[in-house]
Amino acid sequence: WMLFQPLFKAPAGPPFDHCDVSFSNSYVDFLLLRFVSGGGGAVVAELTVIDAKATGKVKVGAMVQVAYYALLLETLIATD
Repeated sequence: WMLFQPLFKAPAGPPFDHCDVSFSNSYVDFLLLRFVSGGGGAVVAELTVIDAKATGKVKVGAMVQVAYYALLLETLIATD
């Protein structure tokens, strides 16, 4: 499954509740959901954050953005 620009909101609480920083809504360019074989024959959901940029070279800002999306997604999954 490929999701196009799903909306994520940072939850209240660590690591997103800093008094000097606030996080707005996040729109990931693409979120790829695949079901893969895990250990012991179990099926595991695997999520991949894809940031689409029109450039031949990955910039530091894009890497930080993807890392933030991955942290946000991990936190949202853990809290639900």
